[in-house]
Amino acid sequence: MSYAVLFAGQASQHAAMLPWLGCRPQAAPVLLTMARHTGTHWRSLLQDPAERRNNAFAQCLITGTSLAAWQALQACLAQGPAVVAGYSVGELAAYSAAGVFDAETALVLAAERARLMDLAAAKGPAGGLLSISGMTTAQVLNHFPALQ
Repeated sequence: MSYAVLFAGQASQHAAMLPWLGCRPQAAPVLLTMARHTGTHWRSLLQDPAERRNNAFAQCLITGTSLAAWQALQACLAQGPAVVAGYSVGELAAYSAAGVFDAETALVLAAERARLMDLAAAKGPAGGLLSISGMTTAQVLNHFPALQ
């Protein structure tokens, strides 16, 4: 039987996530690596709703806990996945799980991604996300001439 692994992006974190992770010895090396990036134990920061949304913490948290969970789950699986994928910051965990780079590199990249996201947000307008589908560029520019 083949299977796929999908690593989640930011906003999937919550105070009660992965209650089993701390007691899995296979997860410990990645959790220790993650602690060097977050500066403290992830469970304590996860209890604070403001910290959960802080990019510097959340990006490393999602990447690190995803990889730690993956390390723990691999021990239970007879074979590797047919494919791995990730959504948003989950792509970093997917690359690491696929063997492209190690967990330390994934966490360094997650921290840098968070820094750059915060920098871009500070320079731009307050909040927001825009997605347009089903229209050609000409149609969009016709409706929003200021974009030209």
